[in-house]
Amino acid sequence: MPTKATLKTHFSWHTAILLFATAIFVAIGLIVFNNKVQASSLSITHTPLSGVKSTATNHTFTFAVINAVPANGFVIIYFSDGYAFQSGLDYTDVDLIVDGAQRNLGASASSTNDGIFISSYKLQINVNTTVGISAGASIEIRIGTNATYAQTGDKQVVNPSSTGTGSLNIETNTPLPSMSIIDSGGATMAITNPPGVNLAETSGSTAVSESGSPDTYYISLNSPPSANVTVNISGGTQLTTNKTSLTFTSSNWSTQQSVWIYAVNDALIEGAHTGTLTHTVTSTDSNYNGIAVNNLSVSITDNDTAGVTVTQTDGGTTATEGGATDTYTIVLTSQPTADVTISGTTTSQISATPLDVTFTSANWNTPQTVTVSAVNDSIVEGAHGGTISYITSSADANFNGLTVSSVTVSITDNDTAGVTVTQTDGSTVVTEGGATDTYSVVLTSQPTADVIITTSGDTQISVSPVSLTFTDALWNAPQTITVTAIDDSAIESTHNGTSTHVGSSTNSNYNNIAIADVAVTITDNDHAPAPPPVESPPPSSPSGGGGGGGGGGGFISTPSPTTPAVKPAAEEKSSDLFLDFPGSNKKFLESAITKQILALIQSMLDKEVYKLPKNQRLSPGSIAKRFFAAQIALMLGGKDCGKTVSVKTCLAAAAENGFINTKKPPAIKIQRADYFQMLLKAKEIPLLQKTQLPKNICSDVSNKSEYAQVMATMRAYNIMRPLKDGSCKPKSTMTKHTALFYAVRVSNVSDENIKTVQKEKIIEFE
Repeated sequence: MPTKATLKTHFSWHTAILLFATAIFVAIGLIVFNNKVQASSLSITHTPLSGVKSTATNHTFTFAVINAVPANGFVIIYFSDGYAFQSGLDYTDVDLIVDGAQRNLGASASSTNDGIFISSYKLQINVNTTVGISAGASIEIRIGTNATYAQTGDKQVVNPSSTGTGSLNIETNTPLPSMSIIDSGGATMAITNPPGVNLAETSGSTAVSESGSPDTYYISLNSPPSANVTVNISGGTQLTTNKTSLTFTSSNWSTQQSVWIYAVNDALIEGAHTGTLTHTVTSTDSNYNGIAVNNLSVSITDNDTAGVTVTQTDGGTTATEGGATDTYTIVLTSQPTADVTISGTTTSQISATPLDVTFTSANWNTPQTVTVSAVNDSIVEGAHGGTISYITSSADANFNGLTVSSVTVSITDNDTAGVTVTQTDGSTVVTEGGATDTYSVVLTSQPTADVIITTSGDTQISVSPVSLTFTDALWNAPQTITVTAIDDSAIESTHNGTSTHVGSSTNSNYNNIAIADVAVTITDNDHAPAPPPVESPPPSSPSGGGGGGGGGGGFISTPSPTTPAVKPAAEEKSSDLFLDFPGSNKKFLESAITKQILALIQSMLDKEVYKLPKNQRLSPGSIAKRFFAAQIALMLGGKDCGKTVSVKTCLAAAAENGFINTKKPPAIKIQRADYFQMLLKAKEIPLLQKTQLPKNICSDVSNKSEYAQVMATMRAYNIMRPLKDGSCKPKSTMTKHTALFYAVRVSNVSDENIKTVQKEKIIEFE
C-alpha cells in the first residue's frame, strides 16, 4: 500500500477521466460554495483562530462527519480569497487522521491511499477506492509543517495580505459523476497584523528635564494576542516612569496606553545627555512572549553645575581674640566623579579648623563644618578682620581649579595699649646715703614699633636707667628701674620723691601714653651739725696763687680734723711712671723732689682719683671737658664710666649716681661751682644748710645762692679758702690741672705733697 512517502505515480487513463470529472464537479462545487448551498452542517474547529497577514501559517481542522463518505468520495477544504499555497505544497504537507488513525496519502487516490489535489483556492482529499469514511467518524486534517506523518511537511498556507476575517469551509462529497454535497461546514480566522509592540512618541520625539519637565509616549500591540500580554518598562539610571508595566488583552490590544516619563534628578554634572527606556514582553501567547520591542531614546536636560557653597552662620563670621569662635559650612553643589579637595589659606589674624576638606562621591552633599578662631596676639589693632580663601583640586575636571567664595572674618580685639608699673612689695622706699629700691615697667600689649619710656626723678631721687626701650620682641619682659635717694645735707626727716615717665613711639597707640608715676618714700640721714669755726680772711699771701676763683689762691696748710692727712704711697710704686707734663725735663727728673712728686701721683692713682692712659704717659690737656670732670668725680665715689670713656657713657653714669643734675647738665667747659658740687657729692660731704652759713663767708655770694652753700662747705672743710678780697666766686672754666688739684685736695692727699706739686707747677692754678 503506497504511503505519503511514495512518490507521485504515473497517471493512467482512468485517472485522467477522474480528474476531468473532478474538475467538472469542482466547478459545480464552487458555484454551490459561492451560493452558500450546503447540506447538513459540520461543526468545525479550526486553529489558529487568527493569523498574521501575509504570513505562512499551519492549519488544523477538527470535525466529525455526519454522514459517511464513500470510497472514491471527496473531502474538500475551501480557502477564501487572499489565501495562497506556498509553491510545492503537496500531500507530504498534509496529514489525514480518521478516528485517530493516520491514513496514507499520495498524489492520487488508490486502493491503499487517499489522494491530495491542490488548486489555487482549495485543498481536495480524494478518498481511496476501497475504504471510505464512516458516518460520525472524527476527522483531523493538518496542513503545513505540523503534518508529521511519515514525513514532516515543509510548506504552508499563506494568509491574506489584508487584515480582516478569513473564511474556511469544508464539505464532503459523493463520488463522481454526481459529486453531491454530503455534509458541509465553515470556520473563520482573524487575519491580523504581525505580533508586535508599538511605541508612539508625542510630537515624534521625547524630551525631559532634570528640573521636572516630563513627557509621554504610548504603547499598543500590533495584533490581538491569544493570551494576555504584559509589557514591562525600565528607565535605567536616568529615567523613571509612572507605570512600570502595561497589560494588553485580546480586547484592548489596539488601545494606546500612555506612560509618563521623568528624568532622574541626580547630582551629576552631565550636560545635555540621553536616557533609554527598554521593554520586555511576557505572555503565554508564543507570538508575543519575549518578542523584541524597540528602545525609546529620551533627551535629558541637565540641571547640575560644579560649585562649592559656603554658608556662614547667621550670614557672617565673627571671632574674638582669646574668646568666642564661629563656624561656617562647606558643601558641593553636585556630585563629583572623583574626590574633591578644597584647600584653604588664612591670613595671619585667624586660624581655621580644618583648613582643608575633602568630598567624595558619597559625602558630597553632606556639609562639613569649619571652626574659625582669632589669633590671640598681643598687638593693639582694634576691630579688624581676616580672610580665608579656598581653591579646589580634583581628577574630575568639572571640579578642578574652581574658585570658591572667600570668608571674611570680623575680629574683636582684646588688646589695649598700656604700661604697667609694679613696685616691689607694693611700694618704693629708699634711704639717703643708704638703701635703694626698685620697681618694674612692662607694656600690656605688643607694639608695632619701639616704645621708649624716659624716666625722671625729681630733686629728691635719682633713677637708673633713665631710658627703657621695649621692642615688639621684648615688650612683655619687665625692665627694672633702681631708685636712689639724693643724699643731700638738708634735714628733711621722712619725705617723698616722685619718679615720672614719658612714653614715645612711632606707634600711635603708645606715643605719649599715660603712665603712672611712682611715689617714693625717702628716709633722711641728715642731722643739724655744729658749724665749724670760720677763719677771718688772711692778709695777702704770696702763696695765694693769684686771681680768680675757687682753689686758685692757696690752701690751709694745717689739715682740718675732718680731713686727716694721708701718707704717701710707697715710692717703689712710682718707678714705672713716665712724666711728660710741665717740668718733666732732665733737671726735674734728677731733682731731690722727684720722689715726692711721684709719691703724690701714685697716691692719686691708688685712690683712683686719676687713671693712667694705656701708654702710662701723664699728659693732661688744657681744658677739662665735662666728661673728664664727671670721670674724676665718679672715681672718687668708687664708680666708673665703664670700659669706654666717652661723653655719653660718663654723663649717663654720673647722672645715674646723682653726680650730675640731669635737668641742668654742665656745659662742655665745666664750671668750677658745678665741679665742686660733684666733688662734695662724690666724697659724701653734706652741704651746709643756709641757716648754718656764717655771715660774709664769701663776700660775693648771696647767702640765698646755692653757690654759697657749695663754697661755704668747701671752705668749712678746708678744701679751699676765699681769695684776698674775700670773694669765693669761681671762674667759669678750669684747666684739667686745676680739676686734678681739687680732686687731690678733697681726697686728703698730704699737704706737703701738694705744696711740692704746686711749687714745681705740676698742677697749676689759673
